Amino acid sequence: MITDHPYLAPSDIEPVRPEPYWRTQLHLPSRYADNRGMFADLWRRLLTRIFQARWRLTIEISIDADLDEPDRDSAVAAVESAMYAPGAAWTLLRADPGATPPWQPIAWARRPVAYLDNGAAPSVDDDGTTVWSCIGTVVVAFTVDVDEASWPSDRYLIGLATSPSPTLRTFTASGAWVIRRRPIHRHRRDPWHLDPVRPTSPGEPAAGPPA
Repeated sequence: MITDHPYLAPSDIEPVRPEPYWRTQLHLPSRYADNRGMFADLWRRLLTRIFQARWRLTIEISIDADLDEPDRDSAVAAVESAMYAPGAAWTLLRADPGATPPWQPIAWARRPVAYLDNGAAPSVDDDGTTVWSCIGTVVVAFTVDVDEASWPSDRYLIGLATSPSPTLRTFTASGAWVIRRRPIHRHRRDPWHLDPVRPTSPGEPAAGPPA
């Protein structure tokens, strides 16, 4: 989604620390518990304690955008421009059932790691205007603490706060899927210009798509 809603933008609000994932599984009947995920969470916590690590979540999402553009190349370029725009903020949220609001922002990224264009097709609306529908796959990486690293994919949501092109009618992101979890040193500088806790400050160089 593209939105300027303050809940999806970086802020000074400290996320609520969740109950450890392994403990949430102990509350469930054995036939419903995620035993593999529970032991994986305990293993990550051990590595975190030994190496003072944080965790890099690489997440894949599907996007769908409708644009008023004259041709396919212009439509695809407009979608990429929105995702890599200076000042854009990708937000990782975790489901927190029963809370208000039900999603907690836990990390931010300045730009995606990769974007795969899966195609674009034209259609004509009721007033005769050609609308291009673009679909694609976006890979975004976020750095989180161990408390946020073990949740299943359906507990995550990704939002995009940016200044969209005037020709962009709709933009939706869905199907967040965690494709990789790996430990990183707590003080390591991320080569993809990720900033998990602080938005871009005025005067900082803007990050663009990789060469």
